[in-house]
Amino acid sequence: MNILPRRSPAGRVPWKLRPWRVFLLAGCLLCAACAPKTPAPDLPEADLQERMAATWRAFRAKGEHARAPAFSATASLNYAGPKNKHRVVAKLWGNAVLPVRLDLQAGVGAMVGHWREGPEGFLIYIPGNNAAFRFEDALTGMATFGLALPLDLQDLGRLLMGDWNALLPQDYDTAQPQGDANAPVRYGCFTPRGAIALTLTAQGLPVSMEIPAGDSQGPWTLELQELGAPGVPPLTPQRVRMTRTATRETAILFLKELELRQEPWPEAALTLEIPPGVVIREQP
Repeated sequence: MNILPRRSPAGRVPWKLRPWRVFLLAGCLLCAACAPKTPAPDLPEADLQERMAATWRAFRAKGEHARAPAFSATASLNYAGPKNKHRVVAKLWGNAVLPVRLDLQAGVGAMVGHWREGPEGFLIYIPGNNAAFRFEDALTGMATFGLALPLDLQDLGRLLMGDWNALLPQDYDTAQPQGDANAPVRYGCFTPRGAIALTLTAQGLPVSMEIPAGDSQGPWTLELQELGAPGVPPLTPQRVRMTRTATRETAILFLKELELRQEPWPEAALTLEIPPGVVIREQP
């Protein structure tokens, strides 16, 4: 499903169909008509709708295996953008509800950042600079410090837990088969963030997901690989490739360790201590 279009600024003059624009529009429509289309499955409409609904139910049922009050995970993260590159080890832990903590280590083992996402905001402490910053929005804070990712800490934890039932709405809004009866299906879900597209195999395993970026730079695409490894929930990906073509950004996450805890973390384990004398700088 396409990401929801953005509204034009208020008061903007409507686009006029001048003669050269008419020819341009006609040419675009002709190209669209000639473009290859996804082959329709050889199924009656009622059977097709039931098959797509059954695939979604299988996906939701697999998500129930990831229900846990808390988790901890270790992953390597390689990020490359037009301005910087990072290769770090990320240690993420927290409860199914906030707060969630993240420690980032460089390849040589040096700690480069402590992050905490909680109900009160997103807190960053950089030990090398002895500086701390608090943001209202986690995605903004992550991007400010060189890791522009499509998921905040809570949703990243849910993804690694395989808890897709907490990531997406209970039901889908649209469904489009990508081929014959055994081909993947592309589902569309409307969320407060915008329209999210999720492609599932016939067995109900996620293949890819498109997430609005929250700006005018186009969506993120997540490729989900190596699901269902021994010892982890069936919807936990071992490898996630995140790309945003418009801004030439790529982030590849490799999951190394995952533990689903049966009890929530105590409050002290999720606290980010700021050393005395360090002033927390409030950010927009």
